[in-house]
Amino acid sequence: MIDEMYEYYPGIAVLDMGYIPIGSCMEGSGDPYFVKLNQNPENSNVVRIRHDLVEDDDTYLESNIEIVSNDLTDFFSNCSVI
Repeated sequence: MIDEMYEYYPGIAVLDMGYIPIGSCMEGSGDPYFVKLNQNPENSNVVRIRHDLVEDDDTYLESNIEIVSNDLTDFFSNCSVI
């Protein structure tokens, strides 16, 4: 996930927004999942940030970020580790 953050998009585009990658979608899109560092860890949202929506100026619109879980603990309880 370190590569996603520093070498690939959308990780590069959202790092300055406070998002760090924690996993990837394994159901087809390959889009990474992120958490925002300034959230309370007990109720952090897990979000999916799509590769194809990075702007031409290498930025990402917050409105394009999709919440996939409102609870970090629930997210990890229901995910697969490969």
